[in-house]
Amino acid sequence: MESVLLSSCHMLWGNHLITGTVIASSSCYVALTINNGQDIGVWNLKVAVKKPLLLVGHHTNITAMSFVTSESASVNLLCSASSDNVILWYMEELEKMTENGQPLKGKVLVSGLGHVSYCCLNRNGSLVALCCARVVLVWSTQTRVNLGKFEDELGGTLLACLFGCYDTVVTVITDRTCKIWDWRTGCILNQMALDGGILSYVVGDEEGQHLISGSTNGILNVYQYNKEFASLKHGLVLDLWKLTREHQRKKLSFMCGRKSSCSIKPQEIGEVIEGHVEAGGCGGESTNFVLALHWITKQQSEISDECQSPIHYLERDDYLVAIATNTSLLIVDLKNHELLGFFDLREKLPVSDPSCASQTVGLLKTAALSVERKENITVYAVLVPLLGEEPWVVKMDLQLSHQDYLNNMFSSLDLNNCEGVDEEQLSFLSSKPPGSGSLLRSELRIKCSKKPQKFRFVSSKNSVLSHPVTFHSKVKSSGYTSTPRTTMFKPKTNTREIYAQDKHNIYNNEKWRRHLNQEIDSGWWVGLKSLELWKTRALPYPAAVSALSITGDGRYLACGLADSSVEILNSDQLNHVRTLTGHNGALTSVHFSHSGKWLVIGSADKSCSVWAWNHSEPLLSLGPSKIHQQGLVTGNNKKCQSTFPAEVHHAQFYYLDQFLLVGCRNVLYMYNYYLDRQKDDVFRYIHPSHSQLVASICIPYVKTVTAVGATNEFHSQLAVCATSIRGLSFIDMNTGQVVREENEIHSRPAHCISLNMGSPSTNQPTSAYNLFLTCAITDGIKLWDVRNRRCVKRLKDHPNTRLPCSASFSPCGTYIATGAENRAIYLYDIRGGHINKLGNYSDVILQVIYSPTNPQLVAATLDGTVYTHKPKEKT
Repeated sequence: MESVLLSSCHMLWGNHLITGTVIASSSCYVALTINNGQDIGVWNLKVAVKKPLLLVGHHTNITAMSFVTSESASVNLLCSASSDNVILWYMEELEKMTENGQPLKGKVLVSGLGHVSYCCLNRNGSLVALCCARVVLVWSTQTRVNLGKFEDELGGTLLACLFGCYDTVVTVITDRTCKIWDWRTGCILNQMALDGGILSYVVGDEEGQHLISGSTNGILNVYQYNKEFASLKHGLVLDLWKLTREHQRKKLSFMCGRKSSCSIKPQEIGEVIEGHVEAGGCGGESTNFVLALHWITKQQSEISDECQSPIHYLERDDYLVAIATNTSLLIVDLKNHELLGFFDLREKLPVSDPSCASQTVGLLKTAALSVERKENITVYAVLVPLLGEEPWVVKMDLQLSHQDYLNNMFSSLDLNNCEGVDEEQLSFLSSKPPGSGSLLRSELRIKCSKKPQKFRFVSSKNSVLSHPVTFHSKVKSSGYTSTPRTTMFKPKTNTREIYAQDKHNIYNNEKWRRHLNQEIDSGWWVGLKSLELWKTRALPYPAAVSALSITGDGRYLACGLADSSVEILNSDQLNHVRTLTGHNGALTSVHFSHSGKWLVIGSADKSCSVWAWNHSEPLLSLGPSKIHQQGLVTGNNKKCQSTFPAEVHHAQFYYLDQFLLVGCRNVLYMYNYYLDRQKDDVFRYIHPSHSQLVASICIPYVKTVTAVGATNEFHSQLAVCATSIRGLSFIDMNTGQVVREENEIHSRPAHCISLNMGSPSTNQPTSAYNLFLTCAITDGIKLWDVRNRRCVKRLKDHPNTRLPCSASFSPCGTYIATGAENRAIYLYDIRGGHINKLGNYSDVILQVIYSPTNPQLVAATLDGTVYTHKPKEKT
């Protein structure tokens, strides 16, 4: 889905012979070697069709050039180097000389250095690094004095030399050896080997905090500078061929889904996409030779990433990289590892300017990239074709707002007879109350439970019962006057409530409210950044924990097991509270109610039941559960009928406990229910609790719904479902209709959806509640903003290739915890990346969940062991 608009594409003006072997660019200018490589032509990118500036001063071939790339620099400086001279060219002075008709002259920095393989200016243009054979020289551009010199003892050809942060210089050799130097002392601070095969281009960001390397096989590696250890930390790896292939799949899937007259069925879209990709629709691995890289950053915020809200961090668009390969131009978002723009240079470029005709550039020999930042971000790409002598200038405008993103979606496709895009912004927060005909306004008529009337004898006058009763005191019989030896069963006929009254509800308790206010002021969630193991408990029956749920006050924990039982534990000390049994199949989901009094259980035996977790019998059952198979009567139904045709893969309370949501196959069932809170031992097998089906929401062209996400912590009118065709379906619960569909969200169907529901004891921005995550095997975690149509961040450091490991948001919405198959828990910071790893567990971590009111993380394994974690104690 394109969010990059290619606005213009034209050739550079000039009648000079452009060699194009050496090229450099800034936000305003581009410089190329001309006239057999001894002169320089400088074009203004905004008016590239005009005559360039001709710079003459070198007597041998120019081997290196560099611009000051930072827009915050006070000067616009170009440094050119050859074997005879190193010359500094100030663009402002050259422009004045041109206006006054004076000859263009530069300032010679140094002469006679020999072959200079690479030159680099720092961000403000005050220093320049020159690479001569194995020696790196640092010169001052103002005083023209040599400030530092260091030599690489191992030798090799220098591929790049970059100014890092804190008075450091980073050198990269062709054998992928990277060294960090202190240029003042000439000492090596650290040394490491870069990944990615044969390196072809290396570049850093303006702040010197990141390093990006590109290779000849299309592999991108991103490194982050570690100030404490003066080293580079490997961040992520991107395969451009895979990114391009995935982008083409999404593009074709969108095209097939948008055409109203398309003869392809939705279930056949995948086969068409695979056929197009295999036919070479997105190129091959050998066509991704990286020629140029450029970090696209907006003006940095004064607030550090650690102090920013996660939603504010995700809304920043400063983690983009522009890439030029020998066949294409790409814009990659490093947060979600997705392409924002892709243009194949072997095809006609989709130019939006009507004055510029569509052009085909072809294969490239070299390229340069530059970025101009004003109200919008503009990327200039100067392309030198492999066949031909006329360079091209391509202008790309980044449309990063949500509205522009929708308006320019797939602008390169010719979509005829397409339906309009629904521009209504979705949100998990309700902006208006449900309408009069909304499903959320449906109510259930409560059936009053009537006691059976007592038996009354109807007698006639002549009957024996009408005669008076005579008592004989002399009649004796053994056993009537003696005390009974055993106590017989005495039913309790005084009806009472077995559950807590509403005044004991944690959310209606004034003491609990004061406790929440104290917790908000204390900021306890800061300790979630560093956790350690606190308690361990092995469940009595070694079975996989397939589901976890915790009450709103964080006191009790429900563990759904594969042996069809539920273990209720104290979440702090993991003490056993109760075991619930009644299903015949493995449990697929457990979910506490908002009030903390009820528990709904979904099972693979095609049934769903609602329990009072402190009682051993279910209050309400849907489907052929074990209780029904014993022939017991439930309500007025003497025969149990199968409610669900297949296993219940999801069951939860919804809309602040007003409804029940049950997922089975490709249908989401919505129930109204009534739970009778009274118990009478005489009629203990008769449950007046009952339910009523409100709606059956069917997702078309889908075989199975693999995961469901809906919040019960506040009134939300939106639910999201992950489908077996690797898509997402957003459902408006007011109407029971699918309002948006997203295709190809993962390489495999998502098995987990987790919403950022927050906590009563934490504060979050309103927009943060629109975040949710999806997990898929072999594809990691993707973080989504429901207001946008794209992933906002991707996390895949944890290994997950076979088993469905879940993930969970922290109550503050800043951290994400997930299980992994290497018997470890990975903690991610949304504002950065992987921050912590907790390991050495007994088996694979399947389920993780945060306590909503305490700094606590609970995890469960494949062998039925439960672990709790708390922040490390400060020493």
